[in-house]
Amino acid sequence: MDNKNDDIYYDIPDASKYKMRKRGREIYRILKSGRLRKLKKFLVIRKDGYRYRQTAITYDDGKRRTINVNSLYNKLLILNGETPVGCVRELPEGSEWYDTYGLSPDYFVNRQGDIYKSKKDALGNIYYKPCNYAWDTSNERSHIERANLYTNDFRPRTYTRTAIKKMWLAKSGWLPMEEILRSGRSEYNQ
Repeated sequence: MDNKNDDIYYDIPDASKYKMRKRGREIYRILKSGRLRKLKKFLVIRKDGYRYRQTAITYDDGKRRTINVNSLYNKLLILNGETPVGCVRELPEGSEWYDTYGLSPDYFVNRQGDIYKSKKDALGNIYYKPCNYAWDTSNERSHIERANLYTNDFRPRTYTRTAIKKMWLAKSGWLPMEEILRSGRSEYNQ
């Protein structure tokens, strides 16, 4: 195998003729001579705007399949004992993390309103993925941060950062939930 600059190559499960390079997320086919030949990737843009790259490889069972390059990369990271891109194995320290009332038990929030969702990888290990807020600019005078999360009964719902902070206050015992909901005071609406 031809390793330039000591790059790391991952073996693709059930496809012994292919390898994936860690840097650049390139997929290579191993030729009979032992050299690596880079495969073409195609950009796919869905109707909702989501973009990803895909390529086709032939597995050991003789079937040719089209695969998403990013999802294959994350799967190979997990199988090799690494953390997927954009995720952490432990919740950040220096803050109290709670699973809150009303949200799915997979979500953990802190006092600042940061949200992490726990997930299990292919090996059964737990990792945490941060949930991002999106700016709601429908109102011209004020912009609100909103996050799309799931409730206890796994229904989608949009929450503001202020609502997440109030949930943390109720769970931590700083204030009862009824007091938070009745209160219109500005110190709880920050």
